[in-house]
Amino acid sequence: MILSKIPLLGDTDVPLTSTKISPSKEETENKRPRRRRGEGSGYLITTYSQQAKYGRKYLQTFYQVEFGKRKRSIYLASEKVDRIRELDRMGKPIGEILEAIDSPKAREVLAEYRDFLKNK
Repeated sequence: MILSKIPLLGDTDVPLTSTKISPSKEETENKRPRRRRGEGSGYLITTYSQQAKYGRKYLQTFYQVEFGKRKRSIYLASEKVDRIRELDRMGKPIGEILEAIDSPKAREVLAEYRDFLKNK
């Protein structure tokens, strides 16, 4: 908002109608698409390993999924982190992200997720 256009008390030449300020193009481009309500959510968690091997701690990345009242964490191999982060930012459905992870735990969580959607 430009300060010179703010009406001051006693100004008679400035109309009292409010002007709607729309978000800039840059702000709307940076917004993430959202998943549909009720279909679960997911996000990346990066932590250090609990056990230090040879005195060094390692970064570990997990994808945590929430649906219903359940939370499940799935370890991500380092080569899959960028792809999963991209899918998450694009707002892809949880099922598609779990298929992209493609690990035994992800397949187990995917089966639970599909049961959740079917019984919803």
